[in-house]
Amino acid sequence: MTVVDDLRASSRVHRRNAGRQFRYPAVVSIGQPTPADPSIAIAPADYRSAMRNIAAAVTVVTTATDRGRQGLTVTAVTSVSADPPQLLVCINRNTRSAEAISATGQFGVNYLDAGHAELAAVFAAPTDDHEERFRLARWVDSPTGTPLLQDALVAFDCSVVNEIHSGTHTIFIGQVANIRARDGRPLLYQHGAFTTTGPHPGPA
Repeated sequence: MTVVDDLRASSRVHRRNAGRQFRYPAVVSIGQPTPADPSIAIAPADYRSAMRNIAAAVTVVTTATDRGRQGLTVTAVTSVSADPPQLLVCINRNTRSAEAISATGQFGVNYLDAGHAELAAVFAAPTDDHEERFRLARWVDSPTGTPLLQDALVAFDCSVVNEIHSGTHTIFIGQVANIRARDGRPLLYQHGAFTTTGPHPGPA
């Protein structure tokens, strides 16, 4: 589940950028399978309630189009592969960010630290002016033109290699082209609130 699971937009298939060494496949649509026995169907509210128990790292996923920068707070991010390095992000396909990532084929994953709770909340809130969100922090453009948070705990610059539609979300798998990283404590999301880990243990 993402922090902004209820935002709205649409998504579409895009072609890969010229010169890439991987092929961008057609969109795969998985849809919403129905259990054979409706009596065992899980209610969405029960699923969301269960997921709130799981602490997840908080990120801001970004991209840039000719019409400006787009970004939103996301917790549904995971590593896919180290060779080649790939990340997976799940974004509600009714968001403008999902539409923009699908169109550009590029996205940034900016892992936030414990001091970024306000930034996470702003990027999670509905807005008609995405550019206003970006004025709250300092950003640098990656070689692919994707905005990356200057003081992110870790920032990954990714090119989409696969796009999958499943249920309400689009799953973007991105190959990592650039990485920025520093030490710090991650911002986490659990039980509907931001939290973090304890301090690093001292030397043994």
